[in-house]
Amino acid sequence: MNVMNCFQDWCRSNRLIVNADKTQCIYFRNHVNYDKLNLSFGNCRIQSVASDKLLGLIIDHNLTWSAHIDNLSKKLNKSFYAISRIGNSMPLPAVLSVYYSLVYSHLSYNVIFFGNASESIRLFILQKRCIQLCYMQEIIWKAYEKNCSYHDYATRQCEGLRIPAHSTTKFERSPQYMSIILYNLLPAEFKAMNDNLFKIGVKNLLLEKAYYSVQEFLDDSSL
Repeated sequence: MNVMNCFQDWCRSNRLIVNADKTQCIYFRNHVNYDKLNLSFGNCRIQSVASDKLLGLIIDHNLTWSAHIDNLSKKLNKSFYAISRIGNSMPLPAVLSVYYSLVYSHLSYNVIFFGNASESIRLFILQKRCIQLCYMQEIIWKAYEKNCSYHDYATRQCEGLRIPAHSTTKFERSPQYMSIILYNLLPAEFKAMNDNLFKIGVKNLLLEKAYYSVQEFLDDSSL
């Protein structure tokens, strides 16, 4: 093809050498039917593949990033096992160093490409498991702590907030609506706290429960 000939001439002009044996072709498409091209570089035919790795990023022909997420999931599972082996025998700073080396470095690399993929929630769950494992001793300690900072006088409205009248589902997706729903689900003692104690109480509740999503908080019947 003329394009391949031009590319070959450009490589020669710039004193670049292409390893044709390691060169592969990906057809990016959003449908099944497509015309395959017979590509060759010099005397070597270029093989077409469904996915391939480029600079540590596995690119698939539909740009779903499923293959890359599968590969990352395997690495994170191994990292989880490594952290579980050292979590109880090393101080927290050392465990966090292992986390940043084995987990965070893989997740942050090229996250701009796969971070919004539909299957990226799998990586988020694995990352959260690793973080919880790092702080396991602190989590267990907080579970047994008693919160003795409540007071008897009411400084915040104890009953639930009134939801404004509305007739569209668009309003139900707004931050105003959702914040009222979330607030009303909080335990009654939280609504009797002043602002500072309220922030501390909500933070401790989220640390203790470790919800994976807003929906999990909404479905929690223990509140």
